[in-house]
Amino acid sequence: MTASIGASNQRFEKKNWHPEAAGLKTTRPHHNRPARRQASISAILALATALASPAVMAQTADPSREARALFDQGIAASDAGRYADAVTAFERSLQLRPSPVVLRNLGVAYRGVGRLLDAIRAFDQYFANPGRLASQSDLAQLRAEYEAIQREVPELRFDVAPEGAAVRVDGREVSDPAAVMRIDPGRHVVEISKDDYRPQRVEMDLQRSERRTITARLEQVPADGRVGIETNVQNARIELDGALVGTQSATVPATPGNHSIVVTAPGYQPLRRRVTVGRHGLARVSIVLVRTPGLSPLATGLIVGGASLVGVAVITGVVIDRTRDRFVPPEPPQYWGEIAFPP
Repeated sequence: MTASIGASNQRFEKKNWHPEAAGLKTTRPHHNRPARRQASISAILALATALASPAVMAQTADPSREARALFDQGIAASDAGRYADAVTAFERSLQLRPSPVVLRNLGVAYRGVGRLLDAIRAFDQYFANPGRLASQSDLAQLRAEYEAIQREVPELRFDVAPEGAAVRVDGREVSDPAAVMRIDPGRHVVEISKDDYRPQRVEMDLQRSERRTITARLEQVPADGRVGIETNVQNARIELDGALVGTQSATVPATPGNHSIVVTAPGYQPLRRRVTVGRHGLARVSIVLVRTPGLSPLATGLIVGGASLVGVAVITGVVIDRTRDRFVPPEPPQYWGEIAFPP
């Protein structure tokens, strides 16, 4: 079966075919634009129908019956304006038997459902190998339609801060937010995020040929990091960056960054630790103090109180001498301090 371009156009006009039936929209409607789109797509379909003749299909070596049947289904669906069904049929036919004419009709169907980028890719493949029966006039007309599709592709630009914020469109990260992004028309979701900043989300409906800039200024989340310190001695003094913050245990706010912890107690060796606090969460530090070697608890008490009792201090020295041989210091712990950072 063969059909001329003029005859095919007349056939579509009788069916009152209109691009709005395929979901084709424009951002700035003109009185003559629907008529031009109807004529252009009708012309493509007429050319595709002409190329669907047995002579053209014969350029593929012995195509399977299923592939040819699917191709015929796609042509019928395209004629009826059911482009989604045509895409399904053409894609399955192309998988079974690659053919330039099927690829060309698939590009037309992609345009009908608004998948403009897929349409451009399909036509790029077709132009690379259009088949020996494609005439120069047909190719010239298709290239004109190809340029029209290129102009219909919406474009997105991103103006976001702070620097380094991640941009995702429909769940996929944009590799270069500074570049212009070409995207199919329709509904899309843009998400901008960065650590320690409140994310932003933009939902939009893009029309054909629309140019839009997404502007976002992320707000930084206030830091609320804390440090929690625990020791094994009841009256131990806990200092954070030189300031007393508690005894035995303390949980206090801390600015992000490195901090110095000093824990002291009578009769115990002082211990110094450093901890890094994040912007959020709790940094836990567990510190085990070790008794000073050679001092028993009794000796420690007598020394502390002996400063004002000189006479007792002499006896204290005896007590220390007598108990030193019997004093067995505790085994040192296996760790001096444990720091648990927030996830």
